[in-house]
Amino acid sequence: LATGVGGKLINYAQTKKTDQFSESVSSGNFSGAAIALTYSCASATNKIIISAQLSTGCDHSASVSATLYIDGSVASAFVRDTEGSPYNNYRVVTVSGGKDSGDSHHGNLVVELLHTPGDTNSHTYDFRLNHNNNDTMELYLNGVEHYSNDTYRHRAMSTMTIKELAA
Repeated sequence: LATGVGGKLINYAQTKKTDQFSESVSSGNFSGAAIALTYSCASATNKIIISAQLSTGCDHSASVSATLYIDGSVASAFVRDTEGSPYNNYRVVTVSGGKDSGDSHHGNLVVELLHTPGDTNSHTYDFRLNHNNNDTMELYLNGVEHYSNDTYRHRAMSTMTIKELAA
């Protein structure tokens, strides 16, 4: 965009995760931070675009989902209004579809959303994983349950990018 017009890229930050994160997560709960990035806006009126590509896996055959947390709390973009019975327990939405079958398959989750922090403080943005099984499952970022060092196996990586835009 032209100089002086809103939307101009001010700054950016990215983290690339190539090692494996794993955590045992019980039904209805979230893991700790699987990938995180800390960022401070140059102006309180600026907006940020948060983008992530997450390579997920889990044991058995469950789907892995991810939810964005900001400073330890679920991001407001991931909280929906209660729809009434029987959906009262489903107030946190996720980016889903991470894996559907098998114990050596990666799933791919892609997220992009606009956020207005409203200040110039440092904020930590992280994605936490959960699953759709009624048992405790081992969840992975950049990993799968039965990983081997065979030449035909791929290694996954995940990225998270923040782009700051002028208001």
